[in-house]
Amino acid sequence: MKSNRAILYAALASVCLGSTVIADVALAGDPATTDPEVTDPKYPPSMVPDMWFEVQGDRANGYWLYPNGAGPFPTVIFLHGFPGYEQNRDTAQALRRAGFVIFFFHYRGAWGSGGNFSFAGARQDVDAAVEYVKSFCNGECRDAPLDTDRIALFGHSMGGWLVLMAAAKRQDLSCVMALDFWNASESSVLLEKTLAETGKHHPLWQKEEEQLTSKGAPLRTAASGVLLDELVAMGDDADPVNRANDIAKVPLFLLSRNIDMHEDLVAALQEFDAPVRAEAWDTSHSFDNKRVALSSAAIDWFTNSCGSKKAVDRDDGGFDHARPP
Repeated sequence: MKSNRAILYAALASVCLGSTVIADVALAGDPATTDPEVTDPKYPPSMVPDMWFEVQGDRANGYWLYPNGAGPFPTVIFLHGFPGYEQNRDTAQALRRAGFVIFFFHYRGAWGSGGNFSFAGARQDVDAAVEYVKSFCNGECRDAPLDTDRIALFGHSMGGWLVLMAAAKRQDLSCVMALDFWNASESSVLLEKTLAETGKHHPLWQKEEEQLTSKGAPLRTAASGVLLDELVAMGDDADPVNRANDIAKVPLFLLSRNIDMHEDLVAALQEFDAPVRAEAWDTSHSFDNKRVALSSAAIDWFTNSCGSKKAVDRDDGGFDHARPP
């Protein structure tokens, strides 16, 4: 995997981070691009649809992807963006081929899930999803071939921000991966400034909210304009940089299309000797020209580095600068 612009950061963790997420199945070929050569006749790969959990009385719809074999396997929970047109299902399938259970769901008020969408509600949904996975079938039946002690998160855009906020809250995650994450705090500052200067919400944001929440659109909200009002009220509380001390306790892979998107967070995490890997690739927000490379990087992270406390060798007293794997 190559890119024109990449940087790799790693540091020694200062706390015990628990079990490493490791795929337990032997594979022939590259799971990023190759189907399994042999299908387990008793436990073939399978999809389990219509799996949902409730949050405050509303239903969040999801499904499972089970890998080839009996397990138990580690689980990666996928978190999509706002509203989530790119859902990275190719990467989910690649991770499934690499020996991971995948749980995918839609936040309340998004893509047919019950209730109304809000950013605070989405954060609650992520927490509820982790609890749902941890308790599903108590990890003791074939309907749940997962190791409930090994749960990780993968999030893109808004989902990447949700990943970071979840990592700041709970240290029972084996590791997390944030793909081109959106910093809600930066949007909050911009919207607050526009509102203060003009007395109105930013016109482009207002138009986008209207398009995403109109009849038949992907999102459903309690009332028109509530999402922008919520963003304005977030302020610094929504900035992962301000939660670096807590995020630093969970191994993290930051992958962005521009190093500027995550350098402040990486600098903050460095203060706490965080186990963080960070790369910037020459690509789009949806990684359109790097889909196979993205799957390969995700497999590498969750299989080989997730939960690792090992530091890379450094000869300059700082973070290593290297190409991505």
